[in-house]
Amino acid sequence: MVARSAERTQQLVNSLIGAVEGGTGYWAYASNYEWGSENGRYEVGDNMYASVTLQDMDDDERYDVTIETIATGWNRILSGEVEVADHIKRYLLEDNSDADSDDCLVQAGLFGEIFYC
Repeated sequence: MVARSAERTQQLVNSLIGAVEGGTGYWAYASNYEWGSENGRYEVGDNMYASVTLQDMDDDERYDVTIETIATGWNRILSGEVEVADHIKRYLLEDNSDADSDDCLVQAGLFGEIFYC
């Protein structure tokens, strides 16, 4: 696991939560959804975690998504490896992500490209 600041971990957790609760629902079902901290499940703290299993609605393929997946997506988008609309990249740079940009993070992290839009 990569060492990162509590703030960066919180940012990644927030994006995973945003993706599951708003961004990926048009292409995937969510199960095994967990997030929390040392303070308990669904509690904010200094040591946050989050994970989910997404199941593609079309082919039933399952994908395990963690904050590592989100971090990979983040790096792929900001490096230009995965192309997204300018406003998505801007939202990420400004730490102002929304359901759409969080969905892009998941897709970039899982697939190395944006399949669903």
